Amino acid sequence: MIKPKRLTAGDTIGFISPGVAVERDDLTAPAAALEKLGYRVKYGAHLYDRDFTYAASVDKRAADFNGMAADDEVKMVFFGGGEASNELLPHIDFELVRRHPKIYCSYGDGTTLLNAVASCAGLVTFYGSPP
Repeated sequence: MIKPKRLTAGDTIGFISPGVAVERDDLTAPAAALEKLGYRVKYGAHLYDRDFTYAASVDKRAADFNGMAADDEVKMVFFGGGEASNELLPHIDFELVRRHPKIYCSYGDGTTLLNAVASCAGLVTFYGSPP
């Protein structure tokens, strides 16, 4: 198993939403708490999109996941749960995730993706919710 590097002050934490649409207000407090701790926050391009009733399209949500995986500025990818997370599994580039190890943290139905990252990319993942 690959263990990602720990976060340090000034690191960037990326927020995505692979399973359900979020509202802008949903992330205001968690982002502010992280910034107060000295981290920077980056949002997925399609974080707030709602192409259907519950979230952005699979392609957009997968693009956010893979985009954060490829972004070397991002040291941690944080995402919530949502019953549609499993739709992303065939679209995740696990080799990309392996080549750019970083912290992946989620909770609830997001554990589907955490387990897939651990199993398919060999990366240690973390279960947790926002501050």
